[in-house]
Amino acid sequence: IGVKAINTGCPTLWGFSKEKCEKIPTQKADEVVFTLTSYKKNPKEDQLLIDILKRNYKKVYFWIQGSEDFEYFNTFSNIEGIEIVNPTLESFKEILQKDNTEYVGTRLHAGIYAMQNNKRSIILAIDNRSRDMCKTYNLNIVDINEIDKLEGMINSEFKTNIEIDIEKINQWKQQFK
Repeated sequence: IGVKAINTGCPTLWGFSKEKCEKIPTQKADEVVFTLTSYKKNPKEDQLLIDILKRNYKKVYFWIQGSEDFEYFNTFSNIEGIEIVNPTLESFKEILQKDNTEYVGTRLHAGIYAMQNNKRSIILAIDNRSRDMCKTYNLNIVDINEIDKLEGMINSEFKTNIEIDIEKINQWKQQFK
């Protein structure tokens, strides 16, 4: 399959207010869309991710964001029945617009985009970028090195409570006026 990397437009967290966060479900959905990151391969934990998702959801979708993600996905076992989502932002959004669907995966911007579409998201932290953003903005993450905690989080009720310092953002914007 010929796939090029998809740019999610670097989704911003700036629009997340308390009211926006309250629109995001707190309980587990029946279906999940997930991502893997081929440039940061972690075969043992990524296989565990697939197994956990298949065990906990009625329907599992895999969205191809990066150019080599599909090839990487095909190296795993237990992938039968997982529906492949076309590698376009429109196709990803179409899945997110389905009732009772949420996001779990290793792609930070895909998780943010899912939350922008009012979907519960669990981002698997695979690098310092997502770990640091969790500390700064209070994202719902599970560190890939603690994937054994993922199943518990999936089946728990949790709120999305992104914390944005609007004053600092406005201060930063002022430099361009």
